[in-house]
Amino acid sequence: MDENVIVLNEIHKGLVMGMESISVVSSKVGDKTFKNVLETQYKEYDNLLNKVNSGLEGSRKKRR
Repeated sequence: MDENVIVLNEIHKGLVMGMESISVVSSKVGDKTFKNVLETQYKEYDNLLNKVNSGLEGSRKKRR
């Protein structure tokens, strides 16, 4: 397997884990300011996840 794909897969796992954790914590947070920080971080992770998924898709197309 291509080294880039290995790295992208690991980043993907970390981002998904982070997003899941933020969702759990956010549902238990009452402080509006902190909740906003969590929402912002979640969106940043989501944007990165989309880029990683695009990179993985590009790698799959190259291997065909």
